[in-house]
Amino acid sequence: MTSLILAAVLAPTVQKAPPALVRVINAVADRESLAFSIGDGTWENVPYGQRTRYEMIDVERALTPTVIESRKGERITNEVAIKLQPSYPHTVIFTGKVQDSGRFTPIVIRDVDSGRPVGNTVQIQFVNAMSDQQVVSIKLDDKIPARYKTLAFGTPTGMLGFAVREYTVTLSDAKGTEMFSTKFQAFSGTRYLAVAMGASGEQGNRAPRVFFYTF
Repeated sequence: MTSLILAAVLAPTVQKAPPALVRVINAVADRESLAFSIGDGTWENVPYGQRTRYEMIDVERALTPTVIESRKGERITNEVAIKLQPSYPHTVIFTGKVQDSGRFTPIVIRDVDSGRPVGNTVQIQFVNAMSDQQVVSIKLDDKIPARYKTLAFGTPTGMLGFAVREYTVTLSDAKGTEMFSTKFQAFSGTRYLAVAMGASGEQGNRAPRVFFYTF
């Protein structure tokens, strides 16, 4: 009996990993409003194009399951596993055409939370989250670094520095055909995430366009 008590006392304690901070963006082009689950967290009735607030998500396993549900709470996709880093903030972009296929792709971005832009500058990170997964090009006044002439689906750029002013933002397909254009005012000391989303053939704000979010 004594040996069993000693074994229990001396047994190593398994420390629980600290939670990750997670927020989501709804970029699923063929549904207007959806619910998203990541691990033990759920965001309900998230409209298309909207980004949620951060929530703390337990990271108990190497991979965390994600799934999409309807506004009534019915699961409409299979699970997809993602990797989250404990203690760090993340943005998870849900994209795809769940109405057609029941499938989606989660794009995980570990948010940069240090080294804010200084002086009369801004920082912008670009990511292609098009629901039809086509290759695109995003230009600010027809200027983008040579290494990012095109953006493959799901691969974010690094943080890029720009001057503070108004820009013309153009989204084009791989052949250079313009799909969307708008004005964008960059404000000093701000960091942005620029997300190309939508799909060819969709209408309104779910047609191809670029959404800007501040960090």
